[in-house]
This record gives sequence, C-alpha cells and structure tokens, in this order.
Amino acid sequence: KPKMIGVDYGLRRIGVGVGAGWASRPLSILEHCRNDTRVCLDLVKIAKSESASSFVVGLPLEKNGSESQQSNLTRTFAQRLIDISAQCLPRAQVILWDERFSSQEAEALVAHSRSPPEFIDSIAACSILDDYYAHQGVGAELLFPSPNVTAILNVRRSREEADRHESGTTRRQNLPSKRALKYLD
Repeated sequence: KPKMIGVDYGLRRIGVGVGAGWASRPLSILEHCRNDTRVCLDLVKIAKSESASSFVVGLPLEKNGSESQQSNLTRTFAQRLIDISAQCLPRAQVILWDERFSSQEAEALVAHSRSPPEFIDSIAACSILDDYYAHQGVGAELLFPSPNVTAILNVRRSREEADRHESGTTRRQNLPSKRALKYLD
C-alpha cells in the first residue's frame, strides 16, 4: 500500500503521522500559524519527504454525527490542502475521515506510555490513519480540487504536453505559482 499522511487539524496545533496500511507512526506537530496556505505547504513538504501523496484529515463530528463549527473549519482547511497538494504532488488525494474519539484515544495511549503529552496531536493523527485503514476507507469522503485549481492544472498539463512535443528535455518544477495561490484566497 502507498504511504498516507494522517492529519489531526486544530486551531493551535496540527498533528501529523504517516502509515502504509499498518502501525502508523507519529511524525511531527505543526504549530498553527493562522495561515492555512503555509500549513498546507508544510504538509506537502512532509508528504514529499515521506514519498506520500495522500492525506487523511480527521473530521471532528459531534457524538451524534452532526457537524460542528470545528468541522466547518476543518473542511475549509482540507479543501485548501487538496487545492495546493494537487498542484505539487502527482496523484494527490485528500480524504476526510470521521475522527470522533481519536483525541481521547490518543490521550489514553499517551497516559499508558512513556510518550510526552505534547505528542497527543501526532498520536491522534496516527489514530485517525489507523482507523481509516482498519475500516478500509469505507465511509470516507474524497475531496476534489476546486474549479479554479482544476483549470490551472489543465493549462499546466497542456503546456507540459506541448513542451514534451517541442523538446524532450524541458521540465517544469512542480510547485504552485504565485498566481495559482492567489486564486485560492
């Protein structure tokens, strides 16, 4: 199975873990800098370093399954993540996964281990990822790039195709342009 990045999105910290279908491991905790674009670019950098192109983002639902204010903020962040990662990673995917109880599970794991409490967020990201794997993704919500990003990607693909036909040596760096990021704001 290909590697995936687990993300526990929060307004103060973002927990990050990685896994390939079993025994996910904590990677890091990103401080939320009030700039989702910066956080997304940091996550893309992590994904590249781990040879991953998919993200499983925990969606914090209420106990009864309804959405909350935090759910809406997480959805907005996840949409930003697919819009940015689609421009940077081949075959990028962002998947929303019901994360109910992942933080409580992470707290219990930390309480019964020697892990420092500050690792709760990255352990919660692993819990989200492991739960996703355990359920084989059944019930997950796959996000798609917004229409503006899709248009940008189509233009880029057309240009790359033209470049390949003109000369087999031309390669463009696979990073979002400043103009492309402007459309996301």
